[in-house]
Amino acid sequence: MNNKYLKVIIVIILVSIISLPIMSASMPVEVNEVKTGDISNVKVIGGTIEPYKDIRISSTLGGIIDSLNIEIGQQVKTDQELIVLEQDQLKLQVQQAQSSLKAARANLQQLKNGATEEQLAASLAGVKQAEASLEMAQAGLAKVKKGAEEEQIKASEAGVKQAKAALHQAQSSYEMAKNGATPEEIAQVEASYQQAAASLEGAKSSLEIIQQIYEERTALKQQMLNAKIQVDTAKKQIEAAEARLEQSKIGLEQAQNNLESSRNNLEQARKEYDRVESLYKEKVVSQQQYDRAESQFENAKTAVKNAETAVENARKTINSAEIAKQQAEISYQGAVEMYNLAKYNYENPTQLKQQLASAKTQVAVSEASKELTAANLAKVKKGTRPEQIEISKAGVEQASAGLKAAEAQLAQVKKGAAAEDIQQSQAGVKQAEAALERARANHAQLEKGASEEEIMATESNVERAEIALEMARKNLEDSVIKSPISGIIASVSVDEGEMIGPGTPVTDVVDLSRVYINVGISADILNNIKVGDKVNVDVLAYDDGYQQGTIKSISPVVDPRAQTFPVKILMDNKELKYRGGMFADVYFELSKSSNALIIPLKAVLDLDNQPYVYLVKGDSVEKREIKLGVVNTEKAEVTDGLNKGDRIVVNGQNSLQDGDKVEVISQ
Repeated sequence: MNNKYLKVIIVIILVSIISLPIMSASMPVEVNEVKTGDISNVKVIGGTIEPYKDIRISSTLGGIIDSLNIEIGQQVKTDQELIVLEQDQLKLQVQQAQSSLKAARANLQQLKNGATEEQLAASLAGVKQAEASLEMAQAGLAKVKKGAEEEQIKASEAGVKQAKAALHQAQSSYEMAKNGATPEEIAQVEASYQQAAASLEGAKSSLEIIQQIYEERTALKQQMLNAKIQVDTAKKQIEAAEARLEQSKIGLEQAQNNLESSRNNLEQARKEYDRVESLYKEKVVSQQQYDRAESQFENAKTAVKNAETAVENARKTINSAEIAKQQAEISYQGAVEMYNLAKYNYENPTQLKQQLASAKTQVAVSEASKELTAANLAKVKKGTRPEQIEISKAGVEQASAGLKAAEAQLAQVKKGAAAEDIQQSQAGVKQAEAALERARANHAQLEKGASEEEIMATESNVERAEIALEMARKNLEDSVIKSPISGIIASVSVDEGEMIGPGTPVTDVVDLSRVYINVGISADILNNIKVGDKVNVDVLAYDDGYQQGTIKSISPVVDPRAQTFPVKILMDNKELKYRGGMFADVYFELSKSSNALIIPLKAVLDLDNQPYVYLVKGDSVEKREIKLGVVNTEKAEVTDGLNKGDRIVVNGQNSLQDGDKVEVISQ
């Protein structure tokens, strides 16, 4: 037993003797001088590029695509025509609206103008003629009752002459009425005819389109095929998302296993370090063995931190994969619904049958309307309106009757009155009174013209016709889909000949003359930046150095998924080489100091607590505590503890102690 203790003591003595020269020897170190200069703390955050503008263009109208003037990657300018829908029916609608407006304006003008001078003169002549006929009838009745005298016979003869003159005047008015209608009346009827013709052409065009769709159903079939492709694509997206999710779960499991293994290694490294440190203090092991144990312990701690970060990243990847799967499932459900709807419309064309029947009915109605307006136009061009001709004709008949009455009266005067003659004269007086009343009423109506209510109603018709024309022109204009911005076509969702509905997305146009870089920053960066600050940007796809960008927006609300604050950086892209989806690093300058004392960061020990360095003085070192200012990944600013020109250890300092002898091998 005593021999065993003796052997241990001898071994310790031998180790101490062997280590003594090593411990007393100078440690080789590398040295740098403390210098002055500028230093900044820059934080690098990765982000993605997106276009300055991304416009999804949809069709305002529904219809068949007549021409498709774009393709993916094509550059376009503002207001450039991209897609044109079929316009035949829309042009007919514009013509129809123009005809309706023309008719409404002509009708309003006629009402405002009132009766023409010729109409008023003819009407007044009719009144005077009726007055004369009444006077003649009254005088004739009186003469019949009194008996004939020579002067009465002369008066009756004069009445016959007057009646003949009235008949001639009435016949002249009737011929004038038959000569033709007023310009306003002809314009109104012509406009009605043009409107009816345009309506007929529009109805025929609609019937042809619906008939073609019903017979061929090409558009419906194309929609169904497109919907089926979308279903298949969405299904593949779900499968890809599920595979990604499964792979992410495997990655998490591996990361957790690595973390557990790293923690076990750390525990072993800690125990080994504690053991070696204890032996080192007892001078049983060498400095090199101690440094190796310490290095292994530090590496084990770093490995645990890296493993913990990998686990966290794996969990974020799983979360992202789950969201992608949910989005893919939603897209799949929408695609299935669209496919079922397209399939139903293709296999059950009931609605098309109803539209076809309605279109045929509309054609028949439009043909009848056109025939009616054509007949009215022919009548107007031949003469005045029928009621005006009838009035003039009635005046001729009235004058003719007055002449006959005057001739009969002359004969009666010469013959002598009988009882039946008196009754006949009385009836003639009543007839003349009624004719006079009608003539006066017609003349008063012509003089008065249209009522205020009639004019207001007609003006309202004109306004409605103007609105209808404006809408028809707007629809024709909207049938040409133009680019709202200058940019590049990013996607095209339709094909030439395809039927689309109102609101259907047709293309995407992106403006890449400038781009945004989207990044997420932590709260410590948020407190050191503001909108308008300049930052450096490194687009990873190109080795063209740093580009300058400007912070355009900083979100005041944290992104709940990433737990960062979204920031947008605007950058010029005149050459259009940076594209949406590319990755870029953004360099945020958090702090800066000029003309400062700067040392390499690797020279600083115990950085997180009380930092210190080893200051070389002669052939030994002095442990010097320091205060730090701006610190980045390579350098540190010293605000207290060192002076310019001081020499500090930058390599080999981990094995030093205060007062150790050193040998400077590099500086």
